[in-house]
Amino acid sequence: KAILFQAFWAVILVFTGSFDTLTDLLVMVAFIFYGAGAFGVFVLRKKMKEVPRTYKVPFYPLIPALFVVFSLFLVCTTIYNDYKSAITGLGLVALGLPFYFWQNRTKTLR
Repeated sequence: KAILFQAFWAVILVFTGSFDTLTDLLVMVAFIFYGAGAFGVFVLRKKMKEVPRTYKVPFYPLIPALFVVFSLFLVCTTIYNDYKSAITGLGLVALGLPFYFWQNRTKTLR
């Protein structure tokens, strides 16, 4: 279901914009999630101290912190330089939230 929904959005985006616009949207939105993932390293290390670490991040906490800062910088500069594309990208993510919550609701009812 999610792949069909994503394919539907991809077709709409291909017909409504240029490749440059699509990559601008993708990069900004992707770095929001990349930065959140890197920030999650800090959260998990604080909440789950007793869990064995099968992989240690080199130079922790410097590398994840730099990546989070870089991600924030990239997102903020995109919003500042190309406000319209940034709002469109954030809007597309927001459109996916009701679908996400609806999918999770049906899983909890089973």
